[in-house]
Amino acid sequence: MGHVNSTEELSELGVMNIMSGFGWLVYNGTSTVSTPGGEAAPRTTIGVDGKGRLLMLVVDGCETCKSGKGPTLYQMADILISIG
Repeated sequence: MGHVNSTEELSELGVMNIMSGFGWLVYNGTSTVSTPGGEAAPRTTIGVDGKGRLLMLVVDGCETCKSGKGPTLYQMADILISIG
């Protein structure tokens, strides 16, 4: 996990696949999401736990349903913190 500045850097590092996101939900074990509200939706996250293990978490939901929409970003951060 980190930041890449150019396609040349990717080539130098021998990167074959890459994934991007919009920002941190949890950083060093602390939520970066300051507002409890927000849109409930299906979520997919990727991160590294305190032991250095790669974690991928998918929480299903339905954006157009009246219930069962999925977690907010705030709730997703809490879930991630609870699993390490």
